[in-house]
Amino acid sequence: MWREKLPISASRIGNLFSASRTGNLFSASRTGNLLMKSIIFAIVFTIHFGLLAQNEYSCAEMHLKGKVKSITETTQYAYPPQKLATMKMQSPIPTLYSFNQRGDLTEKNIGADIKYVYQYDRYQHYLSGGKKYVYSHKIKADIMFIRVKDGAFWEELTFYKKKIEKLRIDYLSPVHCKISHTIDRKLFDEKEIYYQKPYSYSKIDYILRDGKKEVYTYNDQGEVATIIFYDKNGEVTNSYGYEYVYDAQGNWVEKKQTFQTPIPDKYPEIVRREITYYD
Repeated sequence: MWREKLPISASRIGNLFSASRTGNLFSASRTGNLLMKSIIFAIVFTIHFGLLAQNEYSCAEMHLKGKVKSITETTQYAYPPQKLATMKMQSPIPTLYSFNQRGDLTEKNIGADIKYVYQYDRYQHYLSGGKKYVYSHKIKADIMFIRVKDGAFWEELTFYKKKIEKLRIDYLSPVHCKISHTIDRKLFDEKEIYYQKPYSYSKIDYILRDGKKEVYTYNDQGEVATIIFYDKNGEVTNSYGYEYVYDAQGNWVEKKQTFQTPIPDKYPEIVRREITYYD
């Protein structure tokens, strides 16, 4: 059956719960270290999948080339001059991804206090025991993974105090899956994703959410070039464009976002990376 070929990693769904999708709420340039700590500590459930952000469980799933050892990533925003005039600018909080030599993500650090520790099966590249959410050197949440044998669905569960957050991916066909995000059994978000090629689960063709559609296009390097947004009547409401700068290995080190139409209280992202490689 086709389901036996499906990947188990939730990271393959693409940037579906990225911080950029929830606005600029968690930018250090807007909040500062103190507010960043309090926000994440208070509502870790509502942004947990924002912190997943990217196809992050391996170099391959992050589309990285060469033997990458680490990536330090920072995000800033292209504020208009009138906004800058009223803001107190602060340094962005870096996100550090660390990989082992076979390309598995072993740790993800957000600033000085937040850390995700990834645990792997010794024989496979899949996450086995799940991962840990660590805050100020203390384990604050256990995250586990559930997968049925035929690969029909994948669940990622976060246990924090008496709360349970669940991300579930139902693989409906080789090019189609449904993703639901619940917190204490209350539906937080749901969408359906269609991919360009069977079994790839990397290049999104389009996303359906609440009757609306998001269509993806890609550049020659396979990175997202545009996301076009349609309303329920099929009319274009906006589009995001992306431009990249690449290093000698072919990995992008700068990504600039543009909006066709300005969005209130949301500003284009400028993401920069510092990448180190194993010898």
